[in-house]
Amino acid sequence: MAEVREKMAWSLQEYRDIISKYKPIICDYPDTAGRDSFCIIRHDVEFSVSRAFDLMKIDSECGIRASFFFQVMNGAYNPLSVANRALIRQIAEAGHHVGLHLYVSHIEPGDVATLRRELAFQRDILAAILGRAVDRFSYHRPPRWVLALEEPVLDDIINAYAPEYFELTDGAPPAEILYMADSQHNWKYGHPLDDSKYRKFQILLHADEWTGDGAEARDNFHELIERNRAEFVEIIRSECNHYDRIMAN
Repeated sequence: MAEVREKMAWSLQEYRDIISKYKPIICDYPDTAGRDSFCIIRHDVEFSVSRAFDLMKIDSECGIRASFFFQVMNGAYNPLSVANRALIRQIAEAGHHVGLHLYVSHIEPGDVATLRRELAFQRDILAAILGRAVDRFSYHRPPRWVLALEEPVLDDIINAYAPEYFELTDGAPPAEILYMADSQHNWKYGHPLDDSKYRKFQILLHADEWTGDGAEARDNFHELIERNRAEFVEIIRSECNHYDRIMAN
């Protein structure tokens, strides 16, 4: 099994296998209350809205509803562009949940007042893009101090790292909820296809990490760069009717 999995690592087939395994217990954040078992499927979108759209289609084909978290302070993609705005809206219209991937790297440690203002500010931007309210968020590269906050950052929004869905253990095994993430193209907290004693899960699957046949980290970076380059070239071509003539010389 491990050898087979290694051959299909980071492929869309492996992704489908993960979804298939957990499908009977997949549910949304608010629906976890009182359940003996659950699995939350979450997508933080770091580099490519179009890859998120690709995963959304698989989620829909598999009959699940996932949460897609988008940044509004991101140098890799512009959620306000006509193309990206349309894709993000289509994800929501397909029945999936769209939330904010909250950028916090510029906030001084312990500055909760600024954290609350930033959450409200960034949430309002995403709500304007969506044309509807935003009811959830996840932190982008969260420092420990934000994960350790005992009080809600805002009362009217779901925090993907709230204690109901995530256990802050500082390296010790969690008591009830196993958090697994494919961050940096690596399963640091365990692979979802491994056997587990746990019955409650939150699985973070970055859309940016998954390709058709699978790719190791270096090749995946190259593919992301090439895809974004091709999209950027199309933007230039659409705005500059002399692009093809200039570039042909």
